[in-house]
Amino acid sequence: MRKVAIFDMDGTIIDSMKKWSTVLDDYLTDIGLKLDPDYRKSLNSKPMKEILDKVHNDFNIQGTPTDSFNNIMEIMRYNYLNTFSLKPGVKDALDELMDKNIKMAVATATPERVAIDAINKQGLEKYFEFIQTCDNVNLMKFQPEYWNIAAKNLDSSIENSIVFEDALYCIETVKKMNGGIVAIADESANSDKEKIIALSDHYIEHYDELNYDIF
Repeated sequence: MRKVAIFDMDGTIIDSMKKWSTVLDDYLTDIGLKLDPDYRKSLNSKPMKEILDKVHNDFNIQGTPTDSFNNIMEIMRYNYLNTFSLKPGVKDALDELMDKNIKMAVATATPERVAIDAINKQGLEKYFEFIQTCDNVNLMKFQPEYWNIAAKNLDSSIENSIVFEDALYCIETVKKMNGGIVAIADESANSDKEKIIALSDHYIEHYDELNYDIF
């Protein structure tokens, strides 16, 4: 029987991926930079810090890449605190899992200082043992050790974990590690939907569809 649950945050708990998909381009436009479509496409799938390093170098943007990264994170923080809502049904699902004594954690790529504010704003901190971020473990979510650490800190293993995710690259990583996967539908992942369904143990459009027997 599965004993712990590891939740992604953006697109899984909080409905924020639409903004994440545009915030970089919106920021660059605001500072007067419109990227050529082919150049922009070459940046796809790169981490934001790497993108900003390259863009600053190629276009001699005023300030540092760190300045731009921090400015973008403040834009996202504002949205977490003022505009983003929870994915439908997620709070009821967390209540149900808590009632079943399932230990839970958040595992996100959003920086720790922003992720903590986001979770606290929604009143969800009571559900989670910890919030793991790429910056607080110095690993990316495509790296298996990222997931091993999360499971270990829940006194479990990834094989005895259910990972709630919307992103294909994370689902692929967890699947290779024999972790359980509940895939959450999100508009940002529509182009990967068929692959996600094929890899997942359970695919849901809404948390009301969650089958708790997987635990």
